[in-house]
Amino acid sequence: MYKVPKVQVLMSTYNGENYLIQQVESILNQKNVDVHLLIRDDGSTDDSINVIQKLKKTYNTKIEYYKGKNVGYKKSFLDLAKKTSENFDFFAFADQDDYWLPKKLDSAINHLASSSNSVQLYASTVIIADEKLKPLYKKDISNFVNSFGSSLSRIRLAGCTYVFNKKALRILNKFDWSHIPNKKMPSHDGLLMTICQAVNGYVYVDQEAYLLHRRRTESVTSGGNGILRRINNERKLMFLYKNDRSILASRIYDTFKTQISPLNKKLISEIINYNKSLSQRLRLAKNKQLDCGLKLGNLETKIRIMTGYF
Repeated sequence: MYKVPKVQVLMSTYNGENYLIQQVESILNQKNVDVHLLIRDDGSTDDSINVIQKLKKTYNTKIEYYKGKNVGYKKSFLDLAKKTSENFDFFAFADQDDYWLPKKLDSAINHLASSSNSVQLYASTVIIADEKLKPLYKKDISNFVNSFGSSLSRIRLAGCTYVFNKKALRILNKFDWSHIPNKKMPSHDGLLMTICQAVNGYVYVDQEAYLLHRRRTESVTSGGNGILRRINNERKLMFLYKNDRSILASRIYDTFKTQISPLNKKLISEIINYNKSLSQRLRLAKNKQLDCGLKLGNLETKIRIMTGYF
């Protein structure tokens, strides 16, 4: 007998009062799944909490929520992951201002069902839309490199597309991020992707898009918000967060060493030791395992390695 998959969607909100109703309804209207929302408000100063409370009254047990201090979206999503329920088969991240097409979750779960791997993660491209959800273009990820080294080099896929199983959630929650300074903190989606790749989990990357990703001038992420903001974001990626990738690689090794393949262990060793000599920097800069599929991204990775910022 067919069992309808139960999915818990994790959403962090912050001053999103204008978009929450439309996004929540698009999530709860997903086809062929039993979907529930767990919402954490990250210290909103607008009417977001009142909007969430009204949605809770309308949808009852379909929505659970709690209020937290403003810690930023990275730690907010990771806090949500700690508060999930084992009663669900799959989990997903959601932004507060996107719009999900009706078969987003169903399509993801069908792709994951084809794998027997115990650790499963689905991600896809997105349709970029304006503030009124008018589609602008589908993001091209055809040159995405699906590997551990690529994830360490640059995270290219949006967490709002992620769907993952219980085992992937457990390994995410096993990672201790509590003592990592904000400036060294990986994003929740980048952390999950990188860990899944490190332990040779099944990562399916879909070239199709099942959500409209709304771009606003005040969005936390930078893509689509102007060339100056993009340049500033690239500068931060290169030089603001010194040694964030090598710190992450080291922590992943300490946490999951028995699950990491010899090839990935070798790469981690090169990353941890790259700053000991010029020859080791050169060796790592030439390592093709760090290819993320983007020429600019690969160039920035090489520059960060050679300047000791990786």
